Amino acid sequence: MTTTALPPRATRASRPTPAPAQAAARARRKSVLHWIAVHTGALAAALFFVLPFVFVFRTSVMSDSQAMSGDL
Repeated sequence: MTTTALPPRATRASRPTPAPAQAAARARRKSVLHWIAVHTGALAAALFFVLPFVFVFRTSVMSDSQAMSGDL
């Protein structure tokens, strides 16, 4: 039976460490993406809670024939 040697696996110690500028850019990008995700979620939640009030207000200022029609 033949045995084959596997190539050595790269470990954290053998990988080159990123330059400080690259690490700072990665951290900044992660921070910006986190900010975008948080504010997108907040905007979606705000719309979820505000739109029913907008609908109620709009129907309250309509005439009866407009409010009862299917064209809201």
